[in-house]
Order: sequence, then C-alpha cells, then structure tokens
Amino acid sequence: MTISAPRWDLSNVYPSLESREFKAAVEDYKKQVAALEKFFKNKLSKANAKTKAKDLAPLVGKAIDQINKIQTLSATIAPFIYSYVTTNSRDKVAMKTLSEFEQASLPMNQLMTQFTAWLGKLAPKLDQVVKNNKSATAHAFMLREAAKQSKYLMSEPEEALAAELSLSGGNAFGKLQGIVTSQLTVDFELDGETQKLPMPALINLRFHPDENTRRRAYEAENQAWETVKETLAACLNGVKGETNTLDKKRGRKDAIFRIHRMAAEADHAPYRPGECPGRRVDRG
Repeated sequence: MTISAPRWDLSNVYPSLESREFKAAVEDYKKQVAALEKFFKNKLSKANAKTKAKDLAPLVGKAIDQINKIQTLSATIAPFIYSYVTTNSRDKVAMKTLSEFEQASLPMNQLMTQFTAWLGKLAPKLDQVVKNNKSATAHAFMLREAAKQSKYLMSEPEEALAAELSLSGGNAFGKLQGIVTSQLTVDFELDGETQKLPMPALINLRFHPDENTRRRAYEAENQAWETVKETLAACLNGVKGETNTLDKKRGRKDAIFRIHRMAAEADHAPYRPGECPGRRVDRG
C-alpha cells in the first residue's frame, strides 16, 4: 500500500496563489502601505522633539495602529507564499509571487526605518507620549527599543538603498542556498533498492533503526555536501558579507552580539502575528 506524504491545506486562508482572493489581499496590502506613507509625509514628518507630548501621542498611536494592521495582513500573505516556496522550490509561480511581494514590501521596510529614526528624535519625550495614548502604552517596550536602536541607522537615503540592494544581495544568496540544498539528490540503496533521495529524506535516515543504514546515509550526506561546498560558501559569504558591511557602516561592533541581544529581548516583546493560520491534513 502506498501512503501519500502529508500536505498542508491552506484553502481556509486563500484558494491559491493565483486566486482572486489572494491577489485582492496583496492589493489591499499595497494600498495600506501607500496610506501609511501618506500619513508619514503629511503628518508624522512635520512633528519633532519640539512638538508637545500631548500632540505627539495621537500621531504615535495612529502610526502604531496602521503598522499593526499592515503587519497582520503581511503575516498572513507571506506565510501563505512560503507554504509553497518551502515545500517545492521548483514551483515557478510561487517563486515569482515571492519576488513580487518582496518588491511590494520594500516601501514598508523603508517606512519602518523612518519610523525608528523619528522615534529616536523623540526619545526624551517618549515616556510622556506612552502615558497619553492607549496604543503607545500597549507597545511601550517596542517604542523605547526602537528609539534606542535608532542610533545605529545610516542616513535615510543610505538605508533606502540598502533595503533595495538586499533583494539582489543577501536575500538572493539566501534563496540560492535554499534552492541548491532542497534540489540536491543522492543515489542511495535502501531496503535493497537504489533510490534517488532528496537531501531532507537522506538526512531523516539519521533516525533509521538500522545502524548500518544510519552510517551509510551520514557518509553519503557528507559526500553530497562536498559537491556543492563552493556554492554554499559563496551564499554564506554573500549573506554575512552584506550583514557585516552594513553593521560596520551603522556603527555596530559585533553582529553576533546584536543577534543574541535581539533574541533575548524578543522574549519580552508583545505578540506579533506570524503563525501560519493553515491546518495540516493528510491527502490521499
């Protein structure tokens, strides 16, 4: 009897990547980002450290509310796309959709950088602002943390350029690593039959009950990695090279310390939507 592999059923989110519902969600995302951009330009950018705290509070609150709404939508769209990309790297429609959504997300990334820089200028009044707005109070930790991190930002034009170049830099190298490792296959004898196993299947043999099978699979895995080591090294250099270069420009001394600190502080951060709302089912 052939048992089919478990599949993710995300039809309760959107019917498909090409469905009317999904495309409408992406358009809604773009419209919301455009509205936030207009709010930043017409309202937020005209307020500064000289503005009274009672006048800053509603601006901060409105910005938070709009950002949360956009990120909630993004946290549904992005995992839906990745549910296709991460399970089938040969899905051309999914890869194309991911690239398009990354492009659509660039303005939002740039707005978040602007918001962080703006909060940094308001740091002396931030405590008062937090006390005068419900949304600001609920996100007090993140607001204060953003204000502290603002000292590591480059100029606005430099940050905008860095965000745009990331898609063809570290982000592209990350995708290449995923494609190479997911599509790598190995001829392996299992249960008396030579099979062409993808790397995830070969790696899973580490838990095979037979010791000899585990050993052979481990050796085959190491040999397979050797065949793509130059490509993977280039990917690692591309990702970390971009990170180290930007960290140096931003005045950060240690990228590793920054990552550990962010992870530790995230344990105390408010909930941010990011879980994929689909459900897993077995399809025959």
